[in-house]
Amino acid sequence: RLAAERKQRGNTLVAGGHLLMADAEYEQALRYLVFMPHPEEGQVPLIDEALLAVHLNLAATKLRLGMEEKAIKHANDALAKQPDSTKAHYRLGQAYTQLGKTSLAEHHLERAEKCAAGDEASLAGIRKERERLKRRVEKHARDRKRAAQRMVSGGSTEGESEGKARRRRAPRAREARAAVAQAAV
Repeated sequence: RLAAERKQRGNTLVAGGHLLMADAEYEQALRYLVFMPHPEEGQVPLIDEALLAVHLNLAATKLRLGMEEKAIKHANDALAKQPDSTKAHYRLGQAYTQLGKTSLAEHHLERAEKCAAGDEASLAGIRKERERLKRRVEKHARDRKRAAQRMVSGGSTEGESEGKARRRRAPRAREARAAVAQAAV
């Protein structure tokens, strides 16, 4: 009962945008569930179901707070309770996308898609996350290409000739030489 109250408070706080306080409520709910002394026989499945929900909620809040490693831990804990959890795989995909671990992100998003077969709302969210991952990979490739071009061209930017880049850098070089000469006098 106490865990359910904490979880509900956390849900209300998330809806209000109070992520840190919601995270604290979910953590407290998790403690109540984990440290429940001597549950009765019929309570065990209910506790497992509540643990799954709390771990998934914690993964979501940790992601939104920028704590990807902790989100991964909670999503994996949720997978330990339910290996075919669409949300757990989706949260792992989100966390790995944010960390730039594209192959792991793609793996978990694929698994989430398989687990969500038939659930159009979940599939739409998964497709959106896969598109975000694709854009991130493309941006990374463009950035690497630009960096390689700058290395080859001696620091000129895209579309800038070497002579133009040298003229752009020349005033700074003259100032630096003048400062060295002034210091030597």
